[in-house]
Amino acid sequence: MVTRWHTLFLGLALLLLWIGCEEKTTERQTVELPDTLYSDITIAANSDVEVHDHLTVPEGVVMTVERDVHFLVDEGIIIRVEGSLIAHGSGDDPIVFRAAASADEWYGISSTLANDNFSAMELNHVHVKDCVQGIEITGYNTQLQNVKVSNSVIGITCYGDSGTILNDLELRDCETGLAIRNSSDVQIYDLWSHHNVVGIRAYNNRALLTQSIIENNQSTGIICELSDDSLIIIDNSIRNSENGLAYYSASHVVLHNNTISNNTRGILLVSYHRATTSVSQNNIIDNTQYAMGYTDPVWPADNAIDISNNWWGTTDSVAIAEVIIDVYDNLEFDTLRFVPFALEPF
Repeated sequence: MVTRWHTLFLGLALLLLWIGCEEKTTERQTVELPDTLYSDITIAANSDVEVHDHLTVPEGVVMTVERDVHFLVDEGIIIRVEGSLIAHGSGDDPIVFRAAASADEWYGISSTLANDNFSAMELNHVHVKDCVQGIEITGYNTQLQNVKVSNSVIGITCYGDSGTILNDLELRDCETGLAIRNSSDVQIYDLWSHHNVVGIRAYNNRALLTQSIIENNQSTGIICELSDDSLIIIDNSIRNSENGLAYYSASHVVLHNNTISNNTRGILLVSYHRATTSVSQNNIIDNTQYAMGYTDPVWPADNAIDISNNWWGTTDSVAIAEVIIDVYDNLEFDTLRFVPFALEPF
């Protein structure tokens, strides 16, 4: 028997369903912006922003973007942030920056804030795609969280000064996922860089990379090319690429507590000069051609590099020596001293 309580509950359920449908069918607004913003602006949720000309957010101006806003950007256009860009989407309703239907690719977002008293960019739940350079960071105080960059020549480039923090990012389908350049000071946590040609390329920077997955990159997971400064690589998984890491004249690299596995070559030393390199407490395993070794002569080839206290997948010293390419394979290479080695995985 249907009681009035049943009728009441049924009516309430239908009302909630109707409200949900109304929310989902809310019409999107179309917004066109001038090429330069002269005052603070907030772009409301559920909007499509058509960007036909280069867009500049000048110093002192804040552009705030709410959830589920889509920027549709014309061919070759750049969004230049000299002031502040605050864009907070959500998991269900991210903010998207992408090429317009008539465009193949646009340039990307460039942040150039020169004043460390302000936040240059705060991006959360943002997807940037179809770019020459997805996000370029050359100023202070940039924080990216839950950001995805895809289908770009370079996903993210950091020339940034202090205050650049990248947390929970996905970079995919790029020629280079992340490029860190020219003494930039970057902290990178929980990065997933995959299905690029190169996952990360580091030039002369101060950077920390930790708790990240660098995998399935066509050429190389991480390229280190540093004549100055330092790169600290701790607690990451680097796997399933042609080269896990490639060192080109790499100085001051710390490689600790990583798992470097299932690459063709685990760690590749190319044109390698005397470097302050610390390689310890890593699992360097199941790399099909070799675990670590040189490709080019080292002059003079009379230096022993300490790579002890790593797990190589076995406790057989002869088997370990077979997967390390050094002076015992070519007199023009340095010695890679792997003893003592770990007796079990880390």
